[in-house]
Amino acid sequence: MTICPWASKHRSDWGVPIVDAGFDLFWDFDPQAPASSIRGFMQRKMELLIPGKPPTAMDEKSLFFRNRGRDLTEFFPLYAASHGRKPTLAMMRSMLMEGRAALEER
Repeated sequence: MTICPWASKHRSDWGVPIVDAGFDLFWDFDPQAPASSIRGFMQRKMELLIPGKPPTAMDEKSLFFRNRGRDLTEFFPLYAASHGRKPTLAMMRSMLMEGRAALEER
């Protein structure tokens, strides 16, 4: 069992049974939660995706990219939530790959 977005591809490439267990990072997201708590919720989730070292153990460049990566990945679930949708990792990836024009169309 694995958490793998390409389980079927790997199953056929490797010839071994792979069951995608799925992963819902936002399983506990409550769209009815007070708006003031949603950003903090998303920030904690992005810390799970982009953990990094403690800030005191990182050089300035590494800290910059870790923080901007978190900012970017935090934006996508907040955007989805602000439009009444439950965010998913697949949705976040699609939004990232589609770019700004696709976001403006939504």
